[in-house]
Amino acid sequence: MGLHAVHWSLFAVTVLVVGAEGRPRMHFHDNTGELKILVFSDLHYGEGEDKDRRSDAFQRKMLEAEKPDMVVFNGDAYSDYSAPESCKGSGDCTEWFKTQWGRFTSAVRQLQIPYAFTLGNHDHLPAGVKPDGKSVITYDSTHSEWSLSREAPPVVSGGSVYYVPVYENSTAKGKPTGVLWMLDSGKENCMGLKGWGCTTGDQIE
Repeated sequence: MGLHAVHWSLFAVTVLVVGAEGRPRMHFHDNTGELKILVFSDLHYGEGEDKDRRSDAFQRKMLEAEKPDMVVFNGDAYSDYSAPESCKGSGDCTEWFKTQWGRFTSAVRQLQIPYAFTLGNHDHLPAGVKPDGKSVITYDSTHSEWSLSREAPPVVSGGSVYYVPVYENSTAKGKPTGVLWMLDSGKENCMGLKGWGCTTGDQIE
């Protein structure tokens, strides 16, 4: 798919409140009750320096223009098929992944914008090649203080199956007013059907 961004105003949150885990605590703006979420899909980093530079510029332009409260990287942040054959042959593309991660998260980390990361089919490397989906999300969640990502439970398919709680206001306690669910569409085969993957029943349950 082509490079594009979607501006969602489904909820509205201000984010510079730190939660119990040292992560940004998402909540609706006290004055407006709004949340602005900027969604980046199909950035496909790793396909060449020229494309990556354009993606860098595109992200920065959108972030500075929209000033979102939160960003969602909604799948295919990088291109698994662009990983070098040498690392795929060795079964370990961890260093290649780290380079792509550092690139596509650079702007949000520099601008200190909370973000969530969901895995698409091209964020999954070939079977048996490291890192797997859960390891990708674990790396993201442990290497950025602005990441809202969480590794899926061991019994659930996929790597990025989690939710982000959204609270009523900056001082609200107890249960969140809403949640933003992040799901993993997998790499291949949708419930036995050939082709690209899809979300699975155990994720929904």
